[in-house]
Amino acid sequence: MEARSVAVCVNLSMGRGMNARSDRLTLEVANLEVPVLTGIYSEETHLPQPLRISVKVDLECADHYAPDTPLSASKNYMDLKRAMSHLPEGVHFVLIEAVADHIIETLMVQDKRVQGVEVKIVKLAIADDLAQPLAKLSPDDQAFIHQVLSETLTRRIVLER
Repeated sequence: MEARSVAVCVNLSMGRGMNARSDRLTLEVANLEVPVLTGIYSEETHLPQPLRISVKVDLECADHYAPDTPLSASKNYMDLKRAMSHLPEGVHFVLIEAVADHIIETLMVQDKRVQGVEVKIVKLAIADDLAQPLAKLSPDDQAFIHQVLSETLTRRIVLER
């Protein structure tokens, strides 16, 4: 598995006047690798798989952020990290979409200032085997993979084909 650094980012947009966009604060924690019980293949259902998770959170924006503005005026990045990494113990998520939904729900419920959440999940076991994301494969290659998966869910056989 390729080592990646975790990125923590802030994007603050503020406008003026009638035509300005509304003020916006986006916090992001990117590329956190988390072992998660997920998958549909028989080989996947009992062992955690590495997922690379990135989360962006849009927050209500304060009028101003001075050098001494307390953390309570924003959101602690550790809240994002915990939502990404402290998933329910022993729970098997059949779909990675369910992992994303759990993260979104956790962040939305814990802080009413959260206006929106975007979650990106890369299933590293597949990405590493293909050496590129599925979305970057040609339509023919994607169709072939879907056909193979409709015939068998045994990982070894899928990778041999």
